[in-house]
Amino acid sequence: MKRSKSLTALLDRVANIPVIQIITLIIVFTVVFQSYLTCFLKALKKKQALFILACLFHMFSLSAQTPRKDSGADGPLAILGTVVSSIDGKPIQGVSIRVDGEKGRTSSNKDGSFSLLVSKPTGTVSFAHMGFKYLELPYVSGVLLQVKLIPIENQLDEVEVVSTGYQKIPKERATGSFVQVDNKLLNRQLSANILDRLNGVSSAVLFDKSTVSNTNQAGISIRGRSTLFSNDEPLIILDNFPYSGDINAINPNDIESISILKDAGAASIWGARAGNGVIVITTKKGSKSSAPQVNFAVNVDFTAKPDLYYPAQMTSSEFIALERFLYEKGRYNSIINNGYGEISPVLALLEKQRKGEISQATLEQNLLDLSKTDTRNDLEHWYRVGLRQQYAINLRGGSDRYTYFGSYGYDRDQQPSATDNNRRHSFNFNSSLKLVDHWLNLTNFIQFSDQLNKSNSQSFTPNYPYLDLIGINGEALVVSDGTLNMTYAANPGSNQLLDWSYRPWEENNANYSAATQSIRIGAGLEVRPLDWLIGKAEYMLQRNNGQNEILYGKDSYYVRNMVNTYSHLDPAKNTLIRPIPWGDILDQNNISSISKSFRASVTVDKRVGKKNSINGLLGWEIREDNASRYRNYFYGFNNETRVNQNAAIDYVSTYPFWFGNGSGRIPNNDNSTASVDRFLSYFFNGSYSYDNKYILSVSARKDESNLFGVKSNQRGVPLWSVGGRWNAISQNGHERKLLSRLALRSSFGYSGNVDRSLSAYLTAQPSVGLTPWNANNLTVVNPPNPSLRWEKVKNWNIGVDLSLYNDVLELTADYFIKDGLDLMGTSLLAPQTGVTQFRGNTASTRTQGLDLVLKSTLKFNKVKWLMSLQPSFMHSKVLKNYVGNRTNVSIASNNRENPQEGYPYFALFSFQWAWLDAMGNPQGMKDGKPSAEYASLLNANDLGQLIYHGSLSPTSYGNFMHTINYGNLSLSFNLVYKLGYYFRRNNVFNGSNVNYRQEGFSDRWQEQGDENMTFIPSLSDPLNNNRGTFFNLSEKLVEPADHIRLKDIRIGYSFRQLPAGIKGLELFGTVTNVGLLWKRTKVRQDPDFNNSIPAPKTFLLGANLKIN
Repeated sequence: MKRSKSLTALLDRVANIPVIQIITLIIVFTVVFQSYLTCFLKALKKKQALFILACLFHMFSLSAQTPRKDSGADGPLAILGTVVSSIDGKPIQGVSIRVDGEKGRTSSNKDGSFSLLVSKPTGTVSFAHMGFKYLELPYVSGVLLQVKLIPIENQLDEVEVVSTGYQKIPKERATGSFVQVDNKLLNRQLSANILDRLNGVSSAVLFDKSTVSNTNQAGISIRGRSTLFSNDEPLIILDNFPYSGDINAINPNDIESISILKDAGAASIWGARAGNGVIVITTKKGSKSSAPQVNFAVNVDFTAKPDLYYPAQMTSSEFIALERFLYEKGRYNSIINNGYGEISPVLALLEKQRKGEISQATLEQNLLDLSKTDTRNDLEHWYRVGLRQQYAINLRGGSDRYTYFGSYGYDRDQQPSATDNNRRHSFNFNSSLKLVDHWLNLTNFIQFSDQLNKSNSQSFTPNYPYLDLIGINGEALVVSDGTLNMTYAANPGSNQLLDWSYRPWEENNANYSAATQSIRIGAGLEVRPLDWLIGKAEYMLQRNNGQNEILYGKDSYYVRNMVNTYSHLDPAKNTLIRPIPWGDILDQNNISSISKSFRASVTVDKRVGKKNSINGLLGWEIREDNASRYRNYFYGFNNETRVNQNAAIDYVSTYPFWFGNGSGRIPNNDNSTASVDRFLSYFFNGSYSYDNKYILSVSARKDESNLFGVKSNQRGVPLWSVGGRWNAISQNGHERKLLSRLALRSSFGYSGNVDRSLSAYLTAQPSVGLTPWNANNLTVVNPPNPSLRWEKVKNWNIGVDLSLYNDVLELTADYFIKDGLDLMGTSLLAPQTGVTQFRGNTASTRTQGLDLVLKSTLKFNKVKWLMSLQPSFMHSKVLKNYVGNRTNVSIASNNRENPQEGYPYFALFSFQWAWLDAMGNPQGMKDGKPSAEYASLLNANDLGQLIYHGSLSPTSYGNFMHTINYGNLSLSFNLVYKLGYYFRRNNVFNGSNVNYRQEGFSDRWQEQGDENMTFIPSLSDPLNNNRGTFFNLSEKLVEPADHIRLKDIRIGYSFRQLPAGIKGLELFGTVTNVGLLWKRTKVRQDPDFNNSIPAPKTFLLGANLKIN
């Protein structure tokens, strides 16, 4: 108990280190780092100094070639030699040895010796082994090679090792399913967000942001969805600890590799947070026994303006015709008669002509002028060509005992929206120090990020297609704000009011700023008393602080409108009273979070005899996450003195609005929230290997949290997995055969998921404002549920890894079944309880699918062609969910609100379509006959009356990447595809919608007989909302979304003949979002964007420079 209290006190002390001390540490290191770098770069300018530095620090692998007297051309050509460590000269067993251009491969023996048959007398041979630096050497057949490999630490080898975040497992011993993305592949597309770099390059990972709207879909998923309403985002691990900050704070240039853990065998070590898959991010580390190496990276990309003309909409003349029709039918009489309500310029002209203020000829001329106006021509001024710049520099190196890595990155992003600008400073440093004859190792890291984002919170969306927004001299023109008409705004009845006219072009400024600082520090102690036994203690602290501000200037329309709305005249003095003072308004949010983790573990990696190997990890971990948010809303704010006038505000009284008959209280938007989540975990991961051929793995973890259960035994969940692997055929460099490598593997187990919005206890949340009795509003978030449990995800995976003819073709296949159990679902409660429904462990799902990875390497003289095809197939459905008595319209409009059993979470339903009747009305099917009884069709409770099309999310997806190398030149392009899903067109004229953002108005039914030529309904009179809803949800508007697109093209040139001290230089260019190559639907929409503006093309130029 004393130790526990001491440890807790220590953690609290570390967690409360003053920020000023942390910043001071960063500044000191930055100065030292910059000074060292400055001296180093100055030295490089002098040839003599350059030569000295090259001699001192050019620590490549040492090798010597000794001719063998007994070798020659009399027998088969072969390479022979030994491989040893450059540190202690000990032989290295299991080094992977390949010859460039040859299909053979071999491994070094226990004494480090090797031999490999070759077809050419000279060439290049490569050596790769876990924990050592990759090496390529020229060879001469018959000449004995003595190879010395330089050890490296804390660095993933993309071929040999997979990282789980806790430990590194050789690929040939891994029983689970995973995806590895190395540094080269990560840098193929240079987005500022590290996760965006996985889009289109990794198997089983789906980026599908088209389904995000109005749901809790994350936009990125691994092997589909295994929850209904809880968190569906993958767990992000950064350098062995869960990452809890903004993903944009991570500088992608600092990342060495990423491992994606897909099944329980790979991910169950992370327990209750791994149900959605795990993305393990590993940053770059120092290099042991390596000279200082400086890497520079710079790139600039240009993003085209968004295509404002892509979304379908009515022409100005079409919308004018619609308005004239509705005006003649009296649609706008109530708005016109109230004297202040918004009316369009067309309606204003029609009303003037009706009153005799203008002639018919003048009306027609003015309408003709408006029909020639397109608001999008002025909206072009809201955008620009985006410009993003990325600069990164890092320094890495080390000695036998000490390794280090330090980096600095600067990003500046001028986004296509003319007011939006982002910038990011990032700093990263880590080091490792070996003490006491190499059995004691100290590690530490510090990662700091400072971001500033600016944008315009006062977005403008025109209500009409024919507005003039900017005058011929660049002046801002007046339009309606959507509430008041322009005539009323110009003369609201008192000259004491502020200017009430709305000019969108004047409001186009960056009044929103978001400043975020994130610091992550950690330290570790590793003790190795025996070669096969390692003890570790690790600590991590992450602190995120953000301040978001929206500053509405006193002359902004937001302030003027609010001040005027609550103003009223004193009847006695006829003077204006302003309950809201005229001044700036500041909406400020302060967001902070602190995450603390401590972990202790013991690792065993021991060979027993010649063929038995045991590997195990046993540990304990505690974690605490604290989050808070404070919102302050300041009236009458002075930005210079930071003084406000909130004390003079009466939030209790009700004030009549200046216009209309409404009234209301002045909004009091001050509020705050806070949360504390605690986790305690015990974990074990072990494996046994026989002859490196048969591998058995076991993993177990128990997580406990304050979120679940009232009783102690309900607060924790035990999760486990088992797996096996059979390396049936291993590669042998002396043999050339069709099936050169074959491994079978399987795993089964459980992982979990957390819904932090729920608690086992009665939970209420304060609401904004006061009750009529001037008391605080409280809303019940969830009723008490003492049986609340963690969600579980049951995973079963079976896989095969094989290569044909010595890796000419490589195949990895994984079939999986993933069951979501005890999922959070909605259930009904008796009304007398005070709550009509609750959310608890009532639902379950099943997802099954197949992941394939096929790789091929072809060589034609100097041409090397690498191909990678990564298809994934997936089917999912909800097995159990108490949906209650839902109407057909609620199911067809959004099944995700409460998914139907037996269908996917993203199921798409629609009403049967029976074409138009003789009057242009859309018809459905009722009792087997065409029907236009819309209320009856919409409110039916019969799922059988709906048509199920399929999923809104792809059921088959993948990418096909090609890389062609010719000498120093490389060309790469990536095709991505999504198949087996549907989308619903959301912008077709339905006859009842008066919004201009829809197409097909001119193709609507207009006279009898048109029902044989068009499916677009007639213009209804009066407008019938049920009619429009039925048409919008009918099967006629459902389209297949299958498509193939060219995602990007990259071309690069690597310089090989470089001055001394320059290790590498590459120039490259990339084009992303190239465009669609094929789509199944015949309509004009891009299935990924429907009627939204597609992602514009981006053109990038960059350079990478390495100095050694």
